[in-house]
Amino acid sequence: MPVLFVDPLDLWLMLLGTSLLVVAYWVYLNYVSGRPEDYKRSVNRNLAFFFLLLGLYAFITGLWATFTWPLPGAYNIVLMDPWAVFGVAMLLLGV
Repeated sequence: MPVLFVDPLDLWLMLLGTSLLVVAYWVYLNYVSGRPEDYKRSVNRNLAFFFLLLGLYAFITGLWATFTWPLPGAYNIVLMDPWAVFGVAMLLLGV
């Protein structure tokens, strides 16, 4: 039975770019714009949910990839370990 090797790096790169845009919007909303506080609070709740889900996904798949990546150990440091650390950072931002 053949083993299907799926490389999730392209999906992770898209999620990384999306989260960069969302964090940039969060910084703009909270520190630059003059929006009312009730609007900021409601948007921050929704963004926290996004950050928590993304962080949980990134942390779980980062651990999975660190343990199952078929390339030698030095490539894990460049490709997989930062994804789990990114997941922790998103979880902290969501909290």
